[in-house]
Amino acid sequence: MSDMTIDEAIRHAEDKACELGCTECAQEHRQLAAWLRELKFRRAHQAALDAARWRADEAARKNGVSYDPDAYMK
Repeated sequence: MSDMTIDEAIRHAEDKACELGCTECAQEHRQLAAWLRELKFRRAHQAALDAARWRADEAARKNGVSYDPDAYMK
């Protein structure tokens, strides 16, 4: 068995949900597909987010401001 790509995993979960019809298991596969799409989105945008945080940190240091990037996550 080979490893799946995230796109293949999303497609598999969606196909399985369609196959299963209106069952609890189908709903769980739809939820799994949604989580995988979110993971794919987050992975794709993480580099840009990291770069923005780095630029904000550098700007704060240049201005003598103590900058805590995690403060926004609390």
